Amino acid sequence: MADANGASAEGASVPVLLHKNDIGYSMKGAPWANDALNRESVAHHLTPFIASIRQPFVVSVDAPYGGGKTYFLQNWKRDLDAAGYLTVYFNAWETDYSQDPLLPFMAAVGRRFAQKKAARPGSIDKKTLNTFGRLLAKSGILVVRGLIRQHFGNDVLEGFDKLKETATEDDAMGRIFRQQAENTAAVETFRGELEETIRELTRDLPGERQKLIVFVDELDRCRPDYAVRVLERIKHFFAVRGMVVILGIAEKQVANAMSAVYGAKLDTDGYLRRFIDWRFQLPKPSHTQYAQFLAKRFRWHELKRWKDCKGLHGDPYNSLDVLLNYLGVMSEALELSLRQQEQVFTEVNLYLRTLSAGQSPLSYVVGFLAPLRAGEKEVKDLLDAAFTPQTSELRAKNLFEHLKSKLDEIGGVQRFRHWHEWDDFEGEFLAWFVTRSSLTTIRERCLPGHTNEDEKDMWERCHEHAKFFHKKWGIGDDVSLAQIVRERLDNGGRLLS
Repeated sequence: MADANGASAEGASVPVLLHKNDIGYSMKGAPWANDALNRESVAHHLTPFIASIRQPFVVSVDAPYGGGKTYFLQNWKRDLDAAGYLTVYFNAWETDYSQDPLLPFMAAVGRRFAQKKAARPGSIDKKTLNTFGRLLAKSGILVVRGLIRQHFGNDVLEGFDKLKETATEDDAMGRIFRQQAENTAAVETFRGELEETIRELTRDLPGERQKLIVFVDELDRCRPDYAVRVLERIKHFFAVRGMVVILGIAEKQVANAMSAVYGAKLDTDGYLRRFIDWRFQLPKPSHTQYAQFLAKRFRWHELKRWKDCKGLHGDPYNSLDVLLNYLGVMSEALELSLRQQEQVFTEVNLYLRTLSAGQSPLSYVVGFLAPLRAGEKEVKDLLDAAFTPQTSELRAKNLFEHLKSKLDEIGGVQRFRHWHEWDDFEGEFLAWFVTRSSLTTIRERCLPGHTNEDEKDMWERCHEHAKFFHKKWGIGDDVSLAQIVRERLDNGGRLLS
């Protein structure tokens, strides 16, 4: 193939970026770097509400899995840190190997206490951390001393040991120690001492900042029983004055977790309301806006294979503008999450950076087909069927009709640049799936009596486009343009012979 195989990839001057692209989730530098979705304005809208809270309060920030909650919570936390608030970030998914979330949750809080002590000598005395050690002992969790020292340090360990030493197997304290989590009086003691500790830590802050704000992230990725326990532990142990908990959740996933634990008949909405005081829906971003953002993150503009393609002029198969337009529109039509869209971009990024010198990126085809690989099962099945030998163009027509109905819901073919009518686009789309050996069959469909007049015109366009593709890119007899794209995406950008 004249344009499909070459000697060297365009990676000599631009790194391949094969790693997971985590730009924008860094906790270093200024907050809200790479804020493509204008999340900073959302945080600034919410902060006054958080500042006004005086009682125990739980806020949920709801967005679908992959909806950008981690970026939002981490940067909002950094914003609040800079404003002088006392905050904690707890990634629930990183600790869901634990039997119970209470110790990891308290460890995250304890580390923040220790950091505050180190940063501001004298603001937290040894007695305060010693008290926190006693809170651990009263939590009812059988804690390994080594974990206490690792997460909290010796000051906390000392307080834990002092209370532990008073407990024996036979006396009343020993029985209370083993069953403390179920003892209402002990929980009240726990809450009282925790509230006192928070008050001690924030006493020198302005009134609206005299609180501990705990961000709980990735709850929707946890195993069901652990996710439910996190909510229950927060409700029963940490509902104290001066403590605000902000949950980053995909509410549907958490509701599913509750049903898995307590049964399908559970009123999940009512049960969630027991734990959450205010539910906030993170605004849904634009897929096309996010596509532009991802292209900048992956630095696609640095690749030297693009050709300008504005309006109806130029070569859409070598255009970055066309590629981003199609990736964005198709992701929207297929209702991909932001995480799914980013995974599509990761796959296309590897494809682009391992093309050999002189190879066309085939922007048109890649932009349309790559998102289909991340779509729902019905779409994937239709795509796989479109590669069936001998009848690929007919099965591709089934795929086209299905996608046409989805695209009509979000504005139709006009959402794609270079197209105004579905009839014009359909012929070129089907030509992507036509092999050289099936050109004769396509031509026969254009003859009188084989199809109606509208279909005849469409198949004629398909035939002309397919002939052009095979001549321009030297495609083999039993290979279609769509197959080239699929195999490049499957194999890190190289078409395997």
